[in-house]
Parts: sequence; C-alpha cells; structure tokens
Amino acid sequence: MNALDSGTIPVVPAVVPSLGWLVPVAAIGIAPEMLVFSGVQLRAGAADNGPMYYSLGVAAVWAVIALGRLFVAPH
Repeated sequence: MNALDSGTIPVVPAVVPSLGWLVPVAAIGIAPEMLVFSGVQLRAGAADNGPMYYSLGVAAVWAVIALGRLFVAPH
C-alpha cells in the first residue's frame, strides 16, 4: 500500500522524493508571509492580539522547518 492508497492526502515529497527541495522553498515563502500578516494585524490596532500571536507562532514554526531542511537535515 502506498501513500495514494491510504486514503490520506498525499504530500508531494512523500510521493515524489526528488521534489523534496520544495519543502524549504515553501517554508521560506510562508514564514515571511506570516510575519507580514502579524504586522498587518498589529497595525490594525485590534483589541484582541490572539491572531497576531498565532501568525507569529506559525512564522516561527515555518522558519524552524526551513532551517532544519536547509542546514540540519537536507534532503
């Protein structure tokens, strides 16, 4: 049974290992985007800062993924 038969949504690098380089590229794109989102939320001056903290957390996770896939365990 492969990833396509398991009923789960396949992830590109799991299905096509030669495209593993896409993971850090996506992470490098998503992390700054989330930082921009948190800046927009901060600038909007909303009373609730929860979405801003969420965006910062997601940006941090994607930054760790990018660094890990580029330097710690390159594919």
